[in-house]
Amino acid sequence: MTDRLDLYFDLRLALRLAEHALDCDQHAPAFCDGDEGKDCPGGLVWAKDWGTYLMSTGRPALPGDDGSPNLVAYAHGWAPGDDHPDATDTPLGGDDFSEQLHLNDPYGAHGQSVLELLRQGNREHYRYLLLRVTPETVTVQLSRALP
Repeated sequence: MTDRLDLYFDLRLALRLAEHALDCDQHAPAFCDGDEGKDCPGGLVWAKDWGTYLMSTGRPALPGDDGSPNLVAYAHGWAPGDDHPDATDTPLGGDDFSEQLHLNDPYGAHGQSVLELLRQGNREHYRYLLLRVTPETVTVQLSRALP
C-alpha cells in the first residue's frame, strides 16, 4: 500500500463549487461518521465511489454543464473509467465514503482555510487544488501543475 496519495482537482471548478455552497441558504446533510445528518453550511463534500470528486453542499444543487443534476469536480485521473490504481492499495481504501470539507476550517499546511486557499490560488493563477491524503491526515494545498 502507498503511504500517500495526491489528488489534483481543477482549482477553478473547486472554487465555483465552494462559492455555490457559500451562496446557498440550504445545505445537504452529511453522510459521514460524527457529522451524519447535520447540515454542512458552506462546505464541499469530498466523496469516493466510482471515482473521487468534490461537490457543493449547497441546495438546490448546482447542475452540471453536461445536464447532470449535480456538478462535480473529479480528481485528475480518478473519474469513472479512468485508469487509476486500485483504491484499496491507497490511503483512500476500498470502501465508498463522503467527507465534509468545511470551507472555513483550517486544512492547509499554514492554517489557511479551504476557502482562503481556493481564492489565493485563483488570484495567483494556480491550476489545481491538491488533497494530500495519508492514512492519518488530509491536507489541502495548491499546485501549478500535475506531477
